[in-house]
Amino acid sequence: MAQLVVLFFSLALILPLTLRALSRRPLPSLPRRETDPPGRLRPRLRHQAREIVCKAASRPQMERRTNVLLQRLLRCRDSLPALSELRENGRALLLPLLTLSQDVRHAPRLPADRSGTPRMLRLAREYVQLGGRMDASSLLSALSAWQEGAPLTLMERLSLPLCLRIALAGHLADLLENLDFDLREARLGRRLARRLPRLRRPMAYLQSKQLSLSAAQALLTGLREGRSAALLSAMDELLEKADYSASRVAELFASRQAEITGEIARILSD
Repeated sequence: MAQLVVLFFSLALILPLTLRALSRRPLPSLPRRETDPPGRLRPRLRHQAREIVCKAASRPQMERRTNVLLQRLLRCRDSLPALSELRENGRALLLPLLTLSQDVRHAPRLPADRSGTPRMLRLAREYVQLGGRMDASSLLSALSAWQEGAPLTLMERLSLPLCLRIALAGHLADLLENLDFDLREARLGRRLARRLPRLRRPMAYLQSKQLSLSAAQALLTGLREGRSAALLSAMDELLEKADYSASRVAELFASRQAEITGEIARILSD
């Protein structure tokens, strides 16, 4: 398992030439890889525990969006590299998520911050965000660092496995939201590729829009498949003005898909 420490690509990587400014809320960032060696991770964990002020008590809760997104994407038949990984192995996550949703119903009340989020759940989320490893020695080291920052109750320490499972489920939901976003934008790019050749002034129409990275890649692929040489040439000019190229768009898109695929694989392995 791993996650967010030095953002790989921001979720809504937008090209300066393209379709529809997104009005929906910003998507979560893609997970970051662990960059801190263990010797530097401990002080950060200790500081995190020290910073949380507990003013209440509450039960840890699981986000419902994880199950909804997973089941929706498993039914999807679109073609994306990360979606192929999810379709091949993602069903193995359904039972653990169902079990987790049942386990949280019996979770104990834990010391919580002003927002009502249990301290241990916050620490678990931040540990996942920092790319913390899930082996026993790493978790014992993290628990020791938190304990140095702010003494944890016995119930908090016993609740660490549950809180880590909730944190991992939330991390999975962030990945699935990214993937769901890419799917919607790819469909948009394909629709645009079919529509542009029928327009009287296709490039004027295109220049008035904003495309995400996923939509731009799907548009370019659709134009190639339709053998729209004139539109492809005009697209190359637009991309060049924006300091991009078709190959650069493909490279960024492939890197983004590889990052999502890698994170899904790591969650499955944990």
